[in-house]
Amino acid sequence: MKNQIKVIVYTVVISLSLSTCTEVHSTDHHVIYINPQKFSSKSISDFYQVTEIIPLETNEYSLIGRIDNIIFNEDKIIIGEYRGDAFLIFSRKGIFLEKVDRRGNGPHEYGSRLGMYVVDQANPYNNLIMNRSPRLLYYDFNNWKVVKEAKWVGSSAILGSLPNGDFLAYQEYGVENHFIRLLNQDGVVLKGFLSKPSHLSFTLPSIVLSPFVFHQNNRIFVLPPLTHTIFEYNHIDTLLLEKYVLDIKNCSPVNFNQLSQNDIDSWKHINDYYRVYYMHFGNNILAISASMVSHDPDKPPIICFINMQTHDTETFNYAKLMDSELEMPLSHFMPTNIDSPVAVVMPEQLINYTTTRSDSWGAKLKKEIREDSNPILLIYKER
Repeated sequence: MKNQIKVIVYTVVISLSLSTCTEVHSTDHHVIYINPQKFSSKSISDFYQVTEIIPLETNEYSLIGRIDNIIFNEDKIIIGEYRGDAFLIFSRKGIFLEKVDRRGNGPHEYGSRLGMYVVDQANPYNNLIMNRSPRLLYYDFNNWKVVKEAKWVGSSAILGSLPNGDFLAYQEYGVENHFIRLLNQDGVVLKGFLSKPSHLSFTLPSIVLSPFVFHQNNRIFVLPPLTHTIFEYNHIDTLLLEKYVLDIKNCSPVNFNQLSQNDIDSWKHINDYYRVYYMHFGNNILAISASMVSHDPDKPPIICFINMQTHDTETFNYAKLMDSELEMPLSHFMPTNIDSPVAVVMPEQLINYTTTRSDSWGAKLKKEIREDSNPILLIYKER
């Protein structure tokens, strides 16, 4: 096992239940049953095997708090800080290269905060797209110069970039008739999906939104916020196809047809809702992370691993996720632009974790890090 691991060590990561859904096609979807109160005794190492261990270099310029996003290109790792204003650039070996901080209103600047950004799927290893209404800015990873601009409206829409240059955008509020729209690079609506109920008015977003378009294994999956339905997007026929329905015990999907305007305005419809904020579709395993919108302490965030052949589900308390083979506690799985799932190990957690084998990677790395060291990235493959 150990000689198969590529180790890089720096010396000292609902169905909307609407009455009409434009261009959404029901298929022989599978139901995934999840019990968020019944936790598995297994480890992530029962499902995945690590292929790379990348400690991110720590110096006075590279310090990272909580990671919001990880992007890989051919030779770099781009780290977006949680609610931060900058990108930190590392080599694929974890060596710190530079910090990109382009706040401002001038050329090549992206505003006071990072806001919403996505990988340019038409050029995924070179460009990143920043939504800065009334335009989209296409940045080159190599020099962080704007290589293209496009007109745009709706800075609050959550975008998913498509390989042909179009976008899928989710937006709850506004005058649009659909929750999801297919738009071209100039923001022109080409098609709508998931119709909004005519008796409701949406003036504010009702939930903290997270990525809802996932590109994995040359397929595009869509999980709209406030839904428990996973769709696959057919870009040839521009269709949404139902693939999986999540049946989470004691948690029903939002049914807008049964809601009043007061429910929408007061946000009552999401108090006991599980928000899915990460998915990873592998060849055999589907990983899903979810948390309660209300952050009920008695209902902690969960991560589930689903066998896509048998649909057997193992559910874990996200805060206690670990790799027993490596003897490492895992802070979280991260959505990335590569097909391999990526986990983040926080140094403080690892230092305080009791290892039992002196030859485990957890025991070895504990000797190389400090509490103020940068996180360690683990890149996995399915067993």
